[in-house]
Amino acid sequence: EFYLLENGTYGVKGGDDILSVDEVEIPSEYKGKKVTKILKDAFKGITTFKKVTVSDNIEQIGDNAFDGCTGLQEINIPETVQSIGSYAFNGCENLGSATSLYATKIGEYAFCNCVNVNISIGSSVKSIGAYAFYGCNYSNIAFENTDAWVSALSSKLKYQRVCDPDMASKETTTESLYPDNSLSKLIAGDVKAL
Repeated sequence: EFYLLENGTYGVKGGDDILSVDEVEIPSEYKGKKVTKILKDAFKGITTFKKVTVSDNIEQIGDNAFDGCTGLQEINIPETVQSIGSYAFNGCENLGSATSLYATKIGEYAFCNCVNVNISIGSSVKSIGAYAFYGCNYSNIAFENTDAWVSALSSKLKYQRVCDPDMASKETTTESLYPDNSLSKLIAGDVKAL
């Protein structure tokens, strides 16, 4: 299903026929206009499809867009995506495809409990929401611009939350949790320092 947005482009959401397919393709255009957004709750809770192909026109993946899509194994997230909403892929436990993220903003809980996902966080990422990668295998998450993130995660900054809420308090610094600034282990909450 397609919905006309205020900017004259379209947003997409799964319709009833989505329950019977293994693969979903997000088109680049609909009725001659660009499709730029995967809407909030677009495919939430649908467990039947395994692969999603996203066009290069998509700029936003809405909140809860693929929340609870436990059958989802593979998705491409093009460099054109500027924002990944909160809980966008929450609970996609079988999502294992390697992907690079270039969105400037990754929302809170965006990839929460995606235990098999492999992600490279691009240098264009400027904001990571709280618990964005909670429950993930942290050795499968890498930063392309490690030096900038080490600086952003230095002891000068204090965080309310880190990847494991049991380890953090409002006054806990990243340095005291991980003195070596091991970014493969640490994914901080609400980072807007780059």
